[in-house]
Amino acid sequence: MTETNHRSCKTNLRSRTIAKLVLGQLYPPAVVEAQYEDRLYPLTARLEFYLENFGYFHMQASKPDNVGHGLDDSPVAHASWLIQNLIMATDVAGERLIDGNLSANYNMDDFYDSFTVHWACRSMTTAARSYAVALAVHQDPLSMSIFMTPTPVPFAAIKFRHELVYQPDDFLRDKYPNLVQSNTLDFGGHFAGYQEPAVLADSIRTSVAKMEQFHRN
Repeated sequence: MTETNHRSCKTNLRSRTIAKLVLGQLYPPAVVEAQYEDRLYPLTARLEFYLENFGYFHMQASKPDNVGHGLDDSPVAHASWLIQNLIMATDVAGERLIDGNLSANYNMDDFYDSFTVHWACRSMTTAARSYAVALAVHQDPLSMSIFMTPTPVPFAAIKFRHELVYQPDDFLRDKYPNLVQSNTLDFGGHFAGYQEPAVLADSIRTSVAKMEQFHRN
């Protein structure tokens, strides 16, 4: 997930943020509101979730060409790989349902269109390699220094219920002190552009107005 001025948020690795995260394991009210506590704690449950569901991430980040060329060769394998990750990042509880609960969350014509373009253009290798490129920042001291430095640009966040990583506003301000807007919702998942396009678009529009006001001030 790439940092932008408006997005559901990338994991914050700053030492002060990690310290807060660990403190919250001992006393959650110190770092997160009660209604959002289950999105962050217990940490053992979050770790179990990542270990069970992020095998695709490790494969794409470490062996992008192996994964990509194989999946580009078969539309069935390609669809299977994408659908599993779509289910997991929408609401992992959908795995218990025969259709992954996808038809209740998406306009499936949109998915079919997207998948067809993705497969016909043999895009899986490129998509997988983007994970390896994104993680390469951790191997370059300069890039990592920039990544860890607080950024004063105005920033907005939208946090859907089933986003893969939840960060309280206090965590976000460690990186983006000028947080002009933050919306926490009780619905939606990682693929908000598909699932809740109107909600996401409205959040972007309102955040742009607040960023413009920030610069005027």
